[in-house]
Amino acid sequence: METKEPTEQSSIRELAEAQPSTEEDRATLFLQIQRMSVAERMKLALLGNKEVRSILIRDPVRSVQVCVIQNPRITDSEVERIASSRSVDEEVLRLILKNREWLKYYSVKVALVNNPRTPIKESLRLLGHLREKELKDVARSRNLPNPVVIGAKKLLSERKA
Repeated sequence: METKEPTEQSSIRELAEAQPSTEEDRATLFLQIQRMSVAERMKLALLGNKEVRSILIRDPVRSVQVCVIQNPRITDSEVERIASSRSVDEEVLRLILKNREWLKYYSVKVALVNNPRTPIKESLRLLGHLREKELKDVARSRNLPNPVVIGAKKLLSERKA
């Protein structure tokens, strides 16, 4: 058992820094990650580079996705992409909403409002921060919850008055 531990640790470190250059390398990385236990994937999510994070954010296990968003090396552009992803768990969206640093970016706010999985209360709160063009897009959207669409229409009419 003790000899297995260091090799698992070193393989996680190696995967965390993996830089696949071809599509075949990326597929191999995906398969290696898929074979890992949940605990190993969580650790990798906290340590991994951008390539690893982009694979693990689509993991079906919520706790792995949460670890990805808690990775200290995550970039603002990755957060924006995650905020717009409809496959990400609601808990991950809540963590993005709680982080004031990420909410300073207009593109993150827009992505969160346009994501149907964002909690309605939070989407309504963010509507006031949107420009007229984005509000019109939200008001016309058929993919968003009805209260968010109605809130956008109401805000548009208030701004015109």
